[in-house]
Amino acid sequence: MENALKVNKEEIPGIKFVSFDVLDHAEQRQQRKIDLEEAMKVGNIEKAKSTVYFMADTGIKFVETTIWAVTDEQVVFKGGVTIPVNCVLKII
Repeated sequence: MENALKVNKEEIPGIKFVSFDVLDHAEQRQQRKIDLEEAMKVGNIEKAKSTVYFMADTGIKFVETTIWAVTDEQVVFKGGVTIPVNCVLKII
């Protein structure tokens, strides 16, 4: 992910996301769900930021922010900004 472009959380509402799931295998999707839920716990308990890599229509981007909530379809960042779960490639 070394060619990923860093974006600010405030830029996310203006980004177009891919409509397909960026992960090919069920095991990868399950691990993504586990990683998102763990990052949410860390964000809510320790107020720590996570780095989320995601696929936009213009390429791979990443944001460093606090994950406040995760649903089956959305990741909710601090301030209510959201991205679709299906575009999330990696969480650190």
